[in-house]
Amino acid sequence: MILLLGYGISNQSISKYLDNSLRDYIIYDDKLSKINISFNDIDLIIKSGSISNNHFVILEAKKRNIEIISDLEFFYREYDKCRRIIAVTGTNGKSTTVSLIKNIIGKNIELGGNIGIPLFDFIKGKKDLIIETSSYMNEYLQSFHAKYYVITNIYPNHLEHHNSYTNYIKAKLNFLKNIQKNDY
Repeated sequence: MILLLGYGISNQSISKYLDNSLRDYIIYDDKLSKINISFNDIDLIIKSGSISNNHFVILEAKKRNIEIISDLEFFYREYDKCRRIIAVTGTNGKSTTVSLIKNIIGKNIELGGNIGIPLFDFIKGKKDLIIETSSYMNEYLQSFHAKYYVITNIYPNHLEHHNSYTNYIKAKLNFLKNIQKNDY
């Protein structure tokens, strides 16, 4: 079973997708519910970016070796691989960069991710994608792969979440872990 940890706009979009796919899931959000979680039933956790890595669900999942991923990783696993991805990360300038790329390419590409448009709003689409990624999305990537990668800049940010600048950089650059020689 899938646990959606946090119920912001990304996991709300994922829940609609899971409903349409007839897949079992539960939602846990500190602000909305205080259900008891049976970790024995959980195979996968899709973590909202705002959830701390010290959250009791994350700590327990790590103890039990339950897979934890971001919405970006789940999207990558579920989308039609015929569609190309342009992934953009950095500390500042991401939204401007993805918007400029979208304006240059035009109507044949979708724009989503950290810019405020959930990725699962595009899961059934046919167009290529520009995805603005955050350090929160990148830190739990495993198989994610894009055709084009852009890094705008990296300055100290979100240190309360990542605990150090080094960890922040690692999270940002984690989206490059599956880059291949024919990628850009």
